[in-house]
Amino acid sequence: MQTRILIILTFICIMLSDTIDYMFVSMQLSLDATYITASLKIISFIFLLVLSYRLNWQASMPPWVIVFFKIMIGWNVITIVRGAFSAEDYWDWKYLILNTSFSLLIPFVVVVGLLFNKTRDLFKLIITKIFLFGFIIIPLTLNIDTDRELFARGIVMSVSFFILLSPYFAFKWRVLTFIVAATSIYLAFDFRTNIIRIAVATAIISLFYVRKYIPNGFFRFICFACFALPLVFLFLGATNQYNIFHPVDDIDKYEYSYENGSEKNIAVDTRTFLYEEVFASMALNNSFITGEGGAGTYRTAYFDESVSQGKGRPGAEVGFLNILLYSGIIGVIMYAAMLFSAAYYAVNYSNNFLCKMIALFLVFRWILFFVEDFTGYDINYYFIWVCAGLCFSKGFRSLTDADIANYFDFRIPANQPELAYNGGKQSAKTK
Repeated sequence: MQTRILIILTFICIMLSDTIDYMFVSMQLSLDATYITASLKIISFIFLLVLSYRLNWQASMPPWVIVFFKIMIGWNVITIVRGAFSAEDYWDWKYLILNTSFSLLIPFVVVVGLLFNKTRDLFKLIITKIFLFGFIIIPLTLNIDTDRELFARGIVMSVSFFILLSPYFAFKWRVLTFIVAATSIYLAFDFRTNIIRIAVATAIISLFYVRKYIPNGFFRFICFACFALPLVFLFLGATNQYNIFHPVDDIDKYEYSYENGSEKNIAVDTRTFLYEEVFASMALNNSFITGEGGAGTYRTAYFDESVSQGKGRPGAEVGFLNILLYSGIIGVIMYAAMLFSAAYYAVNYSNNFLCKMIALFLVFRWILFFVEDFTGYDINYYFIWVCAGLCFSKGFRSLTDADIANYFDFRIPANQPELAYNGGKQSAKTK
């Protein structure tokens, strides 16, 4: 099977898994979702492994990053094995196998970004087919999708990533990308992280039009600030000095009513109690350093523990808390190191402005990691690791902005010599 097809299938399987899972959980449709989504994830992961072992993707990755990547994967595998030893019943095994294991192994998607020469067809498919025809799902499900999030969560979750790419698109695809983004916001206005991702991506691409006046020092400062900011707020919250999640005084004005009668408030604090419960539970077990393994749970008074037979809750709605719970501070450090290593190479050793924009988006995701971005084998994390792969790729970083404009000229077949995206001259700064 061709590499391009394998890459497309890794994404399609995840998109279908996300869509079916949402329809089963939020829309409460009678689907045998567990077996279907598990099968799709397994197929997607097998294709990722085939890509990893078939092609010499490591040649374009900085050597020390390869070592660190392998260490991270090794630690994640150890976390999964620890979960297997601590699993006690069906529910432990189900969550370990179908959720934690996949979320800890999704970093393999970095290969998709590294193989950027083969990934163009995936980008073209998403822009010209999935984004274009995804609107069909809206009238078909509007009456039964009370949360109105199927379009945003299942079909176009990746739109914020494509906003970053949009300055290089033809005008019609650029317009389509922003129509998709606006529609996803309108349909699910309480999907806060979707709005934040889109807003930040839009702010980042505004820099593209003044790029000649922006020194590299600006990007270095932003990366450092993004790394430090959540750690500062975490310290202030843990010491009861300041709670960034505390709702605003005029919280009522952020409440919205939909035509179907449902009401949502986008300013309500839904995170403080999660931090308190996870931290308190882990403190009792002294598990902050190494975590509690892939089957780890935390004690909760807020949620009904009868769902998990009083064993605790297997994961929270915050990515940082989940990584901390399963693989401890060690796991969090490794995740941060991979993100900021990718940003470092993109900022300091690239010939194009797109890499710098992706770097800013990656370090922003570190901030969002402390707010939501809960870990999963899904479209959200798929494109985080695609971004990392693009930044690590020596070939992609060597491209000029003109090369990238050709790369995203979807009128040119990928096998035509006019497409110059693999011919960018490598500067002395590209490593």
